[in-house]
Amino acid sequence: MDLEETAPLILAATSGLAKLPVYKKPVYRIRNIGVRKENKLEGIIDEERELTKDDVKYAKKKYKGRDSEKTTGGGLMSSAKSTNCAYIDTHWGPYDTLEYITDIKTGHDVQLLSDQYKEEEILFEPGVRFKVTDVKLASDFNEIPQNRRDKKHLVLVKK
Repeated sequence: MDLEETAPLILAATSGLAKLPVYKKPVYRIRNIGVRKENKLEGIIDEERELTKDDVKYAKKKYKGRDSEKTTGGGLMSSAKSTNCAYIDTHWGPYDTLEYITDIKTGHDVQLLSDQYKEEEILFEPGVRFKVTDVKLASDFNEIPQNRRDKKHLVLVKK
């Protein structure tokens, strides 16, 4: 489908979302922001190596304080209420990055409307932007369950 075909569908979905209450608790989403090459978060993955404090410093320099790009590309952005749900389980790859988004102003809980109830989905309207406020190793991030804390994933904290 091209934009001409999807635009009316996106407008209808956005209109429907606007009628739902805003979900105000933090949400999670998985994103691949880059992988390592020569101890940098770009290039080819070394699946055996754990991330280090230097990797975190590099990611902070690269991402902290930056506005994220329009994360939806004109469509709706999906996220989840928790990290123990089907959405995270199916998208959590070896070196993906977890986004922890706080200060929610436009997310809507669509879990009860979804045929994928276990995804615990929160949808955001097109064009939403967040600012990276911190970067941490997942192993040092207490806001996620112990089973998700490791040294192979980064967490981008966003508002």
